[in-house]
Amino acid sequence: MAISPWRTDARVPRLLRTAILGAALALAPAIALAAKSYWLNAGENVVTCPGSTAGETLKAAVTNRFAPFTINGFVRCTEDGDAFRYDISFLNVAVNPTQRASLDRDEFVFDWLGLALYRPSARGEEQIEWLYDEARPVQGTLARRDTRKLIFGNISFRVPKAAAERATNMTFYLTSEGLLFNFRML
Repeated sequence: MAISPWRTDARVPRLLRTAILGAALALAPAIALAAKSYWLNAGENVVTCPGSTAGETLKAAVTNRFAPFTINGFVRCTEDGDAFRYDISFLNVAVNPTQRASLDRDEFVFDWLGLALYRPSARGEEQIEWLYDEARPVQGTLARRDTRKLIFGNISFRVPKAAAERATNMTFYLTSEGLLFNFRML
């Protein structure tokens, strides 16, 4: 007869039951995080610039050192009537040399640069409610072996204040023929 670890008799030591319960409690946050939408794990806090009609320059970058690309540059946030305007002055994009060997394509053709604001759906954290999502076309190609940088710039997004106020998450993204690479304002 098999012994269940949840039995309360003397055949199962109390220490074993305590260890199993402790492991389950320790894993609970990781299990809850896995149930969240990819976007809720990827997006960061919403960055706005109320009262900044002259604009405020902020740094934007990929913060994951294991990302396939290094992405960094500057975004100017300006209050513009009933909206916030985000102007990407320039954005440097290069192959992350520490991840070069793990790239699954020989060439990456970048085609869109976007900004998305969103929040968890009323139906739960495994779904999201999109409040703003716009993308602008870009053109640039990097080969896996490239050591040069691409530079994108003069790209603007006008986000209604109502969307920014309701959002809990914000992310910029760059796409390459369907692959998406997130970056954020610091």
